[in-house]
Amino acid sequence: MDYDLKLKENIKRNEKFIDEFEKWLIEKKLSDKTINKHLNNIDLYINNYLNYYDFVKMENGIKDVYSFLGDWFIEKCAWSSRTSLKDTAASIKKFYQCMCEKGHVSKDDYEFMCKMIKDNKDKFLDRVDEYNLVHSEFICYFFNIIKTIMGIYFCLIIIILLSMLFILCDFYVFNNFILR
Repeated sequence: MDYDLKLKENIKRNEKFIDEFEKWLIEKKLSDKTINKHLNNIDLYINNYLNYYDFVKMENGIKDVYSFLGDWFIEKCAWSSRTSLKDTAASIKKFYQCMCEKGHVSKDDYEFMCKMIKDNKDKFLDRVDEYNLVHSEFICYFFNIIKTIMGIYFCLIIIILLSMLFILCDFYVFNNFILR
């Protein structure tokens, strides 16, 4: 079976879980904005991450939350921050709570996942801080190099323009005063 077909099948399969989750969130009387945030976070997890390296079913994906929060989310999502990481972890916990209540995942797996998130929360947050700091420092370093290069080029352009101006002035002086 080819990749695209498998991907479509898994995403189609996941629609029923996302629909169940949406109904569950509505029953909890959450705002539309909060519901949409949770649905977007879960879509990212079950339809992107769980299909990124291989096709992992949602039920088995409960065991992949650590690598998602600790690595993939931080490195692949440009918007990763302390807040977005906490929000995404909360969405995943709520999603698997719903899946547990609906009988799609075991209570033991759900409780293990919640404990893992709680036990590693500070590690995940430190990791996102470190990753973003390194990348922001790289960007600053890169722009400083560009500014330096641009400064050098700017200086060269000024020198060339001044040289041309002096040559023109010399030419003018030579033609108007010396040749007379």
